[in-house]
Amino acid sequence: MRELVIHVAMATDKNYIGQTMVAIKSIISRKNASSRYCFHLLADNVLEEDKEAFKKEFDNNYKDDLLDIICIDGMIEGARQMFHISPTTCSRLLLPEILSEIKRCLWLDSDVIVMDDVESIYWMDFNDKLVFGVKALPYHLMSGEAKDNYQAVTGIKKMNQYVNAGVLLMNLEEMRKESFCDKALPLVAEHLPSQDQDIINKICYNRIGFLSPKYNFAPKWIEDINSRDCDSVFSPKEVTEALTQPCIVHYCDGVKPWDFPESILAEKWWSVCKKSAWFSFFYQKAENAFYYAVMNQKDALWNIKQNSKEWLEEIKKQERIYIYGFGKNAKNKVDELTSLGVKIKGILVSEDGNLTPDNYNGIPIRHFPTNVEEDAIILVATRKVHYKEIRDLLYTHGIGKILYSSQL
Repeated sequence: MRELVIHVAMATDKNYIGQTMVAIKSIISRKNASSRYCFHLLADNVLEEDKEAFKKEFDNNYKDDLLDIICIDGMIEGARQMFHISPTTCSRLLLPEILSEIKRCLWLDSDVIVMDDVESIYWMDFNDKLVFGVKALPYHLMSGEAKDNYQAVTGIKKMNQYVNAGVLLMNLEEMRKESFCDKALPLVAEHLPSQDQDIINKICYNRIGFLSPKYNFAPKWIEDINSRDCDSVFSPKEVTEALTQPCIVHYCDGVKPWDFPESILAEKWWSVCKKSAWFSFFYQKAENAFYYAVMNQKDALWNIKQNSKEWLEEIKKQERIYIYGFGKNAKNKVDELTSLGVKIKGILVSEDGNLTPDNYNGIPIRHFPTNVEEDAIILVATRKVHYKEIRDLLYTHGIGKILYSSQL
């Protein structure tokens, strides 16, 4: 006999309370009216007043469903912040023991938006699998030395079963039998490249089942899907379904929709946020981004498909283009654009960066802030983790015509 309640586990810290509530709203808005959900919220260093406010908002809006807030302060030793990945995500390693009376649960990261009923995967037969997840596309596209090195560092036998841990159907009953927590927790201190995601893939190897990519579709994968042969990872039918009818969209890189409302599929997140009590909070934080998105629509360059022949001809007409950054990515972008006939007026680096040399292939390098025209076009060619910091700095100087190397 099936359990009467669908158990969903999520985690939050003081910085992700609003995003978690928006994710929950998206889940409940798509659920079967006859179903009852219980949300197990693992709270890491969240103030008591914030927990109370969260519970009050939940109880006022979702009277047919349940909320279980579990304090996990200090329960994950050795976890650390890695780029945009919070150490709080490691709390999913505790679920088999924390939810000791529950046989199965659906884990969702808080940076997701649900666009269809997730009950369709909740009652799947495990068939001896410990977890079901969606293949993590970038890891499956690894090859050669990079692939060998990753396996050596993580201890994962092969990458052919590697799944993204942001959406997992977890066989808690079987994981307890296998002493999953006892095996997983000591590995946290090893600081593997993808932290607990590596740990889950390592321990569960050969007992991992696969979900369709529509159940954990990352906007950042679109570039790989468009530019590389992914048939060995997903079938053409699966790719089409994920692109056109995603059930769960997972914003799993540093470009989050609440920070970059103009980013790919950000409108899906904002359409739910708009109906929540958190809209004003997030809108105020992203007000500059919305303003410049509107203003840029008046510019011909923002009304042509990026990287198209017409777009390239338009950008060649621009006389004030700057590259922000001077790492490998930035140098490659300078070389690429100049080879196509695009004029680069200058290269910008942050004030605390090293200014050596003073030019690159004759293009001057200068610290920002500096004398840069407000109508200049800035191409940010750094790691994604720095996008928001650089964008906000540019905004404070009235500069809003910003493109990102990941878009081009």
